[in-house]
Amino acid sequence: MILLVMLMVFATSVLIAFYSHQIAWTIIAATSTCLLILCAIAKSQKWKHVDTLSPEANALIRKYGHFYSYPMTSKSYSGAAALMMFCGVIVAGIGAFQGWWWGFGFAAVNWSAMGYVSRTLNPIRFIRSDEEVRAHEEVLNFKAKVLGVDP
Repeated sequence: MILLVMLMVFATSVLIAFYSHQIAWTIIAATSTCLLILCAIAKSQKWKHVDTLSPEANALIRKYGHFYSYPMTSKSYSGAAALMMFCGVIVAGIGAFQGWWWGFGFAAVNWSAMGYVSRTLNPIRFIRSDEEVRAHEEVLNFKAKVLGVDP
């Protein structure tokens, strides 16, 4: 549902950018601010130490506990942030064709902020090292054992 809403915001911002890039950037800024606030709220939750998990798995669950509690929600909002990243670039390009070069500065700030939100809300796409992969699998197995479901 959130991705559908973000697609509508995306389309609206792009269409409005042809007439007023300031209004388009206001829409992008408001949406991005909401996603940043959501990310801050998700990160503010404190997760307890689990004795049966390794230190690496405990570090991962403390850092990304919101993802392990609400994986589908986190993935959806991460996708919404990624969509807003590209929306800013397209609106900046439209503004550049109209002679308004400030849009590239706004796009760079938006790209950085929404990249942070996207990575924070869905860290799984960015896990690279073997230690992090093992810790992630350990957390999933622990979650499956506690909930009584398959990992």
